[in-house]
Amino acid sequence: FDMVSRANNHTGDYGVEGLRLTTRYVEEAGLVHAGAGESLAEAREARFLETARGRVAIVSMASTFPDHSAAGEARGSMASRPGLSPLRYSTERIVTADQLDRLEAVLDDMELSFRRTDDGGSALGTAFVVGEEPGVTTRPDPGDVTEIAAVVRSASRLADHVLVTIHAHEREGPNSVPADFVVEFARAMVDAGATMFVGHGPHVLRGIEIYRGKPIFYSLGDFVFQNETLLRLPAENYARYDLGPDEHVADFNAARYRNETTGFPVNREIWESVVAMPTFVDGELTELALHPIT
Repeated sequence: FDMVSRANNHTGDYGVEGLRLTTRYVEEAGLVHAGAGESLAEAREARFLETARGRVAIVSMASTFPDHSAAGEARGSMASRPGLSPLRYSTERIVTADQLDRLEAVLDDMELSFRRTDDGGSALGTAFVVGEEPGVTTRPDPGDVTEIAAVVRSASRLADHVLVTIHAHEREGPNSVPADFVVEFARAMVDAGATMFVGHGPHVLRGIEIYRGKPIFYSLGDFVFQNETLLRLPAENYARYDLGPDEHVADFNAARYRNETTGFPVNREIWESVVAMPTFVDGELTELALHPIT
């Protein structure tokens, strides 16, 4: 391994100290890393790997993350916030006019706020739009897309290849199908100069698209996935499963997966993946080999 993507929903699990320790450890290991930093600008930055066959850039971000994990910029006397490079997105739920009326009535009976708009309404942090067929639409945040695309354009002028990678759990229906905003964003990154786009996060394989001659891997699943080697877990993990102070990591795993009868251990899709090996000649994709792994 030569390069790693740092932006994911666990980047901030152990606070700023944990993020900084991870930075220290990956740098001591000699790995090129992107997607996290002391400020939003640093987290957004492209990082570069020098190889005998050319210079490779990596740009990393996540759409799946708790709010406190996102990096922020300094402003006036306020210092920057360390964290990950975020790709935010908006969601609209399409409902029929009758469904919207019934939703408003239910919320009114429960004394919960419902705000009507010209084309729908909003409640419980969700936007609703009236349409003929119920559904869900998602769009990437325009400001984030603009910022990240600028980084990719710059990197494409400084490197022979640009790898853009996102941690995205979000889906459209089954877990194997990415959300609409991920597809829109991936294509925008290729338009900006990405040689290849790689998604990860859902723990399963998703589709592959060749867009403008460049490969988009919406998810390559897991190459290595193991929880069993952890030595410690936060108290909240144990409390979630009503485990006492004398319980240990193995007890937590047994409770979480019901003694390996549910969840990750028994989901076959989790344990099937591929190693993708694209070949580029003069910047053009000429071959894409997929090697199955389990």
